[in-house]
Amino acid sequence: TRRSSDLESPGSFGASVSDICIILTTCAEKGVAKAIAKRVVDQSLAASTTIISDTNTYYAYEGTKRWDEEYILLIFTIVEQYVPVAEVIKEMHTYEIPEIFMVKIDQGSEASMRWLRRMGRP
Repeated sequence: TRRSSDLESPGSFGASVSDICIILTTCAEKGVAKAIAKRVVDQSLAASTTIISDTNTYYAYEGTKRWDEEYILLIFTIVEQYVPVAEVIKEMHTYEIPEIFMVKIDQGSEASMRWLRRMGRP
């Protein structure tokens, strides 16, 4: 649980945070998403994770198109942790070709970004 001192007043947004990112992947099973989430936080590769349930994905793969139910795993960390996080995902994932994307965060809450930087380092 984050402390109230990690929160800021409504006017303290807009910090430049180019070293902050969200790494995302999708998983067919919630247990796999939870295991990856736990490992990256426990190994201090990420500050936090979020699993979004009940999503539907439509995609083309090996000549077919289909719908699948998936779990989206968001991993909040710093850019320098992309490679080790991606390695954990590849090792633990059940998909032959897991989606692994990094989205850089250009702006955000100053207090949240300070917390994320502090927690996202081994």
